[in-house]
Parts: sequence; structure tokens; C-alpha cells
Amino acid sequence: MVADDALKRRREVKDFQAEWRLRMPRAVAFDAPNSRLLILDTQRSRIQIYNKLQHYVTPARNL
Repeated sequence: MVADDALKRRREVKDFQAEWRLRMPRAVAFDAPNSRLLILDTQRSRIQIYNKLQHYVTPARNL
């Protein structure tokens, strides 16, 4: 099964820092009821989910 092979290869990775980056994102959707941003990352065969901070304050910038 393809998923099993992907999991086996994932266990061999020494440094996961590259996984923090998106690779060939194809679609973006915002799930308003749950305040989540969903990004389809095709090259890595995953969906990245980002949760919105509930009490986010816009930063003040000196322009």
C-alpha cells in the first residue's frame, strides 16, 4: 500500500525542519465555524491546518 510505504520512508528522516514549509500548495480554504485555515500541499500529500488565535491583536507598526 502506498500510504504504508510513505510512513516507512518518513521514519527514516533525520531532520523534519523542511516539513515546516509548504511544497506545491494547490488549494486554500477557510473553515469559518472552526476558525481554521486549510492548505492542500500536494507534493507532501497532506493538508496543513492552521488554527486562528482567538484573541489576536493587530501589531502596531511604525511607518
